[in-house]
Amino acid sequence: MNYKRCLVLRWALVLIWLTITAYLSQQSGVKSSATSGMIARLLFRVARHFRPGISFVTFHYLVRKCAHFGMHFVLAWLGYRAFSLFFDKRFYTLVATISLFGLAAVFDELIQSGSPGRAMMLGDAMINVSGVLCGAVVGVLSAALFGVLKRLWGHLLSIPSS
Repeated sequence: MNYKRCLVLRWALVLIWLTITAYLSQQSGVKSSATSGMIARLLFRVARHFRPGISFVTFHYLVRKCAHFGMHFVLAWLGYRAFSLFFDKRFYTLVATISLFGLAAVFDELIQSGSPGRAMMLGDAMINVSGVLCGAVVGVLSAALFGVLKRLWGHLLSIPSS
């Protein structure tokens, strides 16, 4: 894939994921609870077999917090992949990813505060930022692993067969 196509594809994925995140953030408290409740009910059918004593209310709360983390984890990972086309050094890519998407994670909570039945919560902002940090680190590790596999694959292809 050429550079331009790769650039457009990676940033399109970031924008799509950012749009999904913003859409979910601006939902009212009732609609947000219904969305996460539907997912929690599906997962609870399996989870109660592994943790029989857990209540649905507690499980639903955990699903909501995992959603905060997961949405921003994916956003940062996609963002790291997109920024990696601009910077030669992984450090600069990491700093750009954490800076931009860390702000987006906090802004996400700000968007929620404008929705009926929702509020900006410091704990949720910290979970969002934790997702960004972990997603960016996984971006670094996956880029490093991909580089090693690419070199290994190139080496294997260059070995003459006897």
